[in-house]
Amino acid sequence: MKPIIGLTMGDPAGVGPEIILRALRMGHVRREARFVLFGNRSVFDRLADRYGWRKSLDGCVFVETSPWMKKAPRWGEATASGGKSAGEALKRAVEWALQRRIDAVVTAPINKDAFKKGGWGRLYPGHTEMLAALTRTRQNALMMVYEHMRAVHVTSHIPLRLVTQQLSSDRIYKTIFLTDRALRALGISHPEIAVCGVNPHAGDNGVLGNEDRRIIAPAVRRAQKNGMRVEGPLSADAVWPLVWAKHFDAGVAMYHDQGQIPMKLLAFKKNARTAEIEPRGVNVTVGLPIVRTSVAHGTAYLLAGKKRASPASLIDAIDLAMKLVRR
Repeated sequence: MKPIIGLTMGDPAGVGPEIILRALRMGHVRREARFVLFGNRSVFDRLADRYGWRKSLDGCVFVETSPWMKKAPRWGEATASGGKSAGEALKRAVEWALQRRIDAVVTAPINKDAFKKGGWGRLYPGHTEMLAALTRTRQNALMMVYEHMRAVHVTSHIPLRLVTQQLSSDRIYKTIFLTDRALRALGISHPEIAVCGVNPHAGDNGVLGNEDRRIIAPAVRRAQKNGMRVEGPLSADAVWPLVWAKHFDAGVAMYHDQGQIPMKLLAFKKNARTAEIEPRGVNVTVGLPIVRTSVAHGTAYLLAGKKRASPASLIDAIDLAMKLVRR
């Protein structure tokens, strides 16, 4: 049986609906899975008719959410109705996944301003936090994947000034543990993990801060004691070249940009034909009781409704979701 993949629309004013339609035009995507679309049928219908992509919707099941715009759509605008619909799509998709009506959830991007206006952002800062709450998951982590480059985040959507306050040895250890499990799920039998320091040069033996040896080092030792192949804390600027060189299978980042910047530097490339930046890579939420992958980019409001958005990251996310489901 082909796996059943749930695709959430994301913010309807962004590129989500367009990249979903583009991805569903790909032959290997349609041959290897069946799809349930969560969102506004009218948004998909408008785009399909506008671009002549009606066949993209053949065979898809729709789960409808509240309408985005009753009149003409306004692409690239953060609205309460758009944010409300995006949150409802995710909520319904998670319900279906927990009920085993779909095998995985693949999400298109949301806009945090619209998400807040739509009511969801008052409860959850973003996708990851909402997924954790809906699945009653206490410990999860964001893993970015591009080819053999993998970055897992201990903290994510918080201000930089709060990072060291929210780091603890227990939280770091649990992130290392989730990283080890996720790598094994990807087929790596003996994962090698590098853990970043939070300070420049991993604190330089306390000269540049003591958080590395006081908080991070004990978590690494605990993981080693429990049989995990892990090294650290290492200077973050050295970790990512070593991961890319396959000396390690993944790096553990202490905060959002520490992991995101090296990933996107490698994964976002200019398309030689269109001269547009083509985002690649996948966001995987590890530690959930369901399979969830996502694009590694935002709503790209400036491209919305212009037939210019690349589906590459979404196709990567669908492919990885199918791989995880099979395993």
